[in-house]
Amino acid sequence: MRPLALVVASLLLPGPAAAKPTLVVAPLQSAKRDKENADTLGEMIRIQVGKSDRYTLVTPEDMGAIDEELKRQLSGGCDEASCIADLGGALGAQFMITGKLKRMGKRYILLLKLVDIEKVKAINTESVMAADPEVLLDLLESKIAQLLG
Repeated sequence: MRPLALVVASLLLPGPAAAKPTLVVAPLQSAKRDKENADTLGEMIRIQVGKSDRYTLVTPEDMGAIDEELKRQLSGGCDEASCIADLGGALGAQFMITGKLKRMGKRYILLLKLVDIEKVKAINTESVMAADPEVLLDLLESKIAQLLG
C-alpha cells in the first residue's frame, strides 16, 4: 500500500520548477549629454526585470568584466544580429533588453527591444515619450511589464 501512496503523491505534487530563462539588460545607448539619465533608467529597468517572475536577471555584478565589453560593443552600435548573438552567448543569457534614450526637440524618447539571443530576433518592442526624464521613470514599470509580456 505504501508504494502506491508514493506513486499517487508523486503524480499529484508538482515536480521541480522549470528554470526561468535568463535575461540581461544592456546599457542604454544615448548621447553624451544624456548619459546620466540613460544610466539611471538602465538601472531602473534592471530592477523591474528583477521583479519579474518570468526571467532570471543576469546583473552587471554577475557579468563582471564582460559588462565593460558589453558597454564598449553597444556604444559602437551593436544592433547587428551577429554582435547581439556573440554578446548574449558570452553572457550566458537567453534574452537581452537593448535600448536607446534619444531626444527629439524637447521630448525624450525611450526605445526598448526584447531580443531572443538564440534566434537573434526582436520578440517585442516598446517606446515611451515624455517632455521630462522623470516622467519616463514614472512610466517605466508599466512599459517593462508590457515589454516582458
